[in-house]
Amino acid sequence: MSTTYAPVLKTVVSLALAFIGAFPVIPLAGQESTLRVAVSPGAGAQGWSEAWRLDVSRGGSAEIVWADSTLIVASLDRNVHIVAPRSKPIVIWKESFKGGFEAKPIVDGDRIYLAETLRGGRLVTVDRRTKTVLWTASAGDMVAPPVVTSDRIYTVSSIGVVKAFNHSGLEMWSTELATRVVTAPVLVTDRLVIAASDGMLYSVDPMDGQIADSVDADAGLIWGQPAVRSSGALETVLYATLSGQVIEVAADLSIVQRRSFPSRFYSGPEMAGDRLFLIGHEGTLWAYDWSTAEIAWQRELEGTFRAAPRLGAGFVSVGNLSKTLYAIDSGSGDLIWSTELDGAITSRPLVHDDQLFVMTERGTVFAFQRGEVTR
Repeated sequence: MSTTYAPVLKTVVSLALAFIGAFPVIPLAGQESTLRVAVSPGAGAQGWSEAWRLDVSRGGSAEIVWADSTLIVASLDRNVHIVAPRSKPIVIWKESFKGGFEAKPIVDGDRIYLAETLRGGRLVTVDRRTKTVLWTASAGDMVAPPVVTSDRIYTVSSIGVVKAFNHSGLEMWSTELATRVVTAPVLVTDRLVIAASDGMLYSVDPMDGQIADSVDADAGLIWGQPAVRSSGALETVLYATLSGQVIEVAADLSIVQRRSFPSRFYSGPEMAGDRLFLIGHEGTLWAYDWSTAEIAWQRELEGTFRAAPRLGAGFVSVGNLSKTLYAIDSGSGDLIWSTELDGAITSRPLVHDDQLFVMTERGTVFAFQRGEVTR
């Protein structure tokens, strides 16, 4: 998290802790001891080997994005790199901008959308083929990524200014929520659903920016990015909160379901079907079946966690602030592999095929290959 939010961090945590216990919590399953081994002894377990590392920037809070066999790496030191991840990685493009980046780049067709994190920040649109800036638009200090649709791009600033732009960069409307926001808007049915950091939910008309409704979710502070759940024709949004709740919200802001965990969630859920993977700030990794309200498994990991987990083929990967990257069997919860990197991990890993990528706060991009690496 950038220093922009450092002054409010203590307040956020204090309020979150005070909120815990307001709802019944899910009982803990049998506690498992934390394993610190390279590869677990389970049948067929296979770890990862480091393929390469590349120093690119400082301040790795934004998620790495995969696009057409390249990595797009945005960092807090205002740089964006496009990297060809070969056996020896090659930086094929680098550009510096006015602001740094906490939000992950959004790729839509031939365009890359970048949300700057600074007062007076801009939405920057880059042509991915020519590597040129197509247009910029004033959107404020952004921590959340934009939402791109067929005819609009929606942004929300850290102080709750929501804007809509057309694909030429023309501002269509602007609405002030007058509250802090660090999560991305979600287009659900015919509404933009936005969760404020204080736990208030807003429903905004995407056509004209009018606030259709707002409600206090009574769930605690919301800092993690949302996940979208589809059940038949119904789409809903899931948020995890600092008080340990996970809420499912409909477009009209009604709370469809609510669950409580003995954890604090700085990050949002990773979802596969109806199974949620959540990492508590204190180190509990949960696999939870949302539709049946059952804990599939839980594992206690060492360290403090701020970034969300990432699901791969048969595993879930997550990193902590103590420099450790983990891979956990997504079916059983067994530890497959862990390794120590050169800095804190504050963004989700990226999984592509049998490759695992992650960036540390020191600005190093690490690439791991499942199994042994042939050099």
